[in-house]
Amino acid sequence: MCELPPATASRIWTLDYEWSDAEWMRTRARRNALDAPMSIYELHPGSWRRKDGYFLNYRELAHALAELRARAGFTHIELMPITEHPFYGSWGYQTVGYFAPTSRYGTPRT
Repeated sequence: MCELPPATASRIWTLDYEWSDAEWMRTRARRNALDAPMSIYELHPGSWRRKDGYFLNYRELAHALAELRARAGFTHIELMPITEHPFYGSWGYQTVGYFAPTSRYGTPRT
């Protein structure tokens, strides 16, 4: 995870997380088959939706996107770059940290 600008270091996080997606893993092959229908929703997390004028954090984004996906019938969600970048207008395409997500949308725990 990158530090908030103007700091530029990447930070290491240790997450004790247990996956609970066994059902998804068992059934994903038929949904993700090369000949399965696909409908992709692409978005930039920072400009897609705001809450009281602020960015949604990663967890808020996840819940809102899962709801949208289910309601609208999208099969996939594509996030535009979430790496750290100095110029916000670039939507992340001028990255300064290829291997760590931006802290603009919270920490790995939020």
